[in-house]
Amino acid sequence: MSKKICEECEYPFKDLYRCKYEVFHKSWLYLCYNCVKMMEQVYGKDFIFGGNAKYYPSFFNVKSISKDINTV
Repeated sequence: MSKKICEECEYPFKDLYRCKYEVFHKSWLYLCYNCVKMMEQVYGKDFIFGGNAKYYPSFFNVKSISKDINTV
């Protein structure tokens, strides 16, 4: 089992989450759940949550797109 390092607290975690919390960030930051909750409270509306680091942000929308294609 490989553990990844959180970019904020620098501790190893099994699951990391993709986030942006400043307007000028062009790349995603990989944070643990604890850091995500803390940054969400601090930055409020400027905080952007991009989902789990294992999947692309639009990964879970594939079923709804395929249903729309089948109905046409």
